Amino acid sequence: MASHIIQGSSGQNKKMVILTGKTSLKKCSKNFKALFTFYLRGGAIKYGGDENEDTVTNKQLKNFEHSIKISTYQYPKFDSQVHNWLFFKRKFIRAAKTHNMEAVLDRLDDETFAPPDEGSHARTLWDKQNDFLFSALNQQVTGLRSVLILRKYEADLDARKTFIESMFVYESTANKQVIV
Repeated sequence: MASHIIQGSSGQNKKMVILTGKTSLKKCSKNFKALFTFYLRGGAIKYGGDENEDTVTNKQLKNFEHSIKISTYQYPKFDSQVHNWLFFKRKFIRAAKTHNMEAVLDRLDDETFAPPDEGSHARTLWDKQNDFLFSALNQQVTGLRSVLILRKYEADLDARKTFIESMFVYESTANKQVIV
C-alpha cells in the first residue's frame, strides 16, 4: 500500500503525517481529513515555496495511476436515442467531474482549446484521462449512430473529439426539435 506524506495539522500542532492504508483518519483533525481527501482526489497541495507547478501535476498523475479505483460502469449508458442525449451528456460530464477528469471535457464549445504541452506531466495525465473516458464511452454507448462516431476516433482514442462530434449530431437543429 502506498504511503502519502502531506503536511497538515493534528490539533494545534503542525507536523508531517504519514498515512498508509492501515492508518485510521478518525484520529486526525477535521481540517486534516478534508485536506487529505482533497489530496487523494488530485488536489494541488503545495508544501513550500520551492515546488513548481509541474511537480504538483506529477503527484496528480501518480495519484491517478495508483490510488483511484474507478470503473467505466460508473458512467451512464446511452442507447443513441435523441431524446436521451441531454440526460446522458449531463450525467457523463458529472461522472467525469466526480473522478476529477473534467479537464478533458472542459470548454467543449471552444474551438481554440488545446491540450497541455507535449512531454509535460500535465499532458501525460490529460492523455490517460482522455483514454479512460474514451473507454467509458466505448463501454457505455450503443446504437448505430453513436458507434459510428466512436469508430471514427478509435485510432486516436480521443474522447474529447468523440464527445464534441456526438454533441454536434445530437444537438443539431433538427434533433433539438425532438428533444424539446
